[in-house]
Amino acid sequence: MNAADGGGLVHVYGVVRYPADLRVDEAGLGPVREISHGDLAALCSDVESEPLGLRGELKAHADVLAQVCQQAAVIPMTFGTVLVDDDAVRRELLDRYAHHLNGELDRLATVLQFNLRLVPDEEALLRDVLAESADLRTLSRAVQGLPQGQGQAQRLRLGEAMANGFRDLAHRLGDAAVGALSTETVDLRVEEAGGPEGVTRAALLVQRSDTTSFLDAAGALAERLSGRLACRLVGPLPPFAFVAAPDAALASGVAG
Repeated sequence: MNAADGGGLVHVYGVVRYPADLRVDEAGLGPVREISHGDLAALCSDVESEPLGLRGELKAHADVLAQVCQQAAVIPMTFGTVLVDDDAVRRELLDRYAHHLNGELDRLATVLQFNLRLVPDEEALLRDVLAESADLRTLSRAVQGLPQGQGQAQRLRLGEAMANGFRDLAHRLGDAAVGALSTETVDLRVEEAGGPEGVTRAALLVQRSDTTSFLDAAGALAERLSGRLACRLVGPLPPFAFVAAPDAALASGVAG
């Protein structure tokens, strides 16, 4: 990557050790280059104006970081981290937060993030809810036997009970699934466990050396959940959810 100074605004993808000897084939928001200061380097592209957060821009930012993290430890910056020029990147990011960035690179040098999303099969889980409750089965049969337009109170009670049962079961299944993978992880963050739509979302931090065994465990989990929950795993990724911002001033720029 070209390390020469550029012009215009500078969009920052993340921070790595310098020299990094990286190969970045992704187009990004423009040619990806390094701005170095001491033993740190910011991965950047020159942009004419601040990115708007369009889908293509977000994907370009994420694609660069996904490629970099497979080659080296990287502290990802949130999308839209833009400084006025190369000197500002050195002064306001690499120099000002050198101690923190070095510490985070040391702490996260051997790990990668995977994002897990569990999406329930609504019909399958509702069948399970009925199977678990004799009272609900009785109420369901009673409602089905009523003439059209009658038993509104019973129908509402059944609908509410089924919805509550669905959320509870989705939460339990999500918790159990994340727990099953926790033995393969260094750390995890559960964003949502069986939320309003029954979806579970979690970020899992995995040792690079354990990636194969983690993926095997995730594959086995997906097979066990098949027919009840769809298991979607994305990664490897930089540790977005596990990076600590040094202070409030940089919290909007450092991912996590």
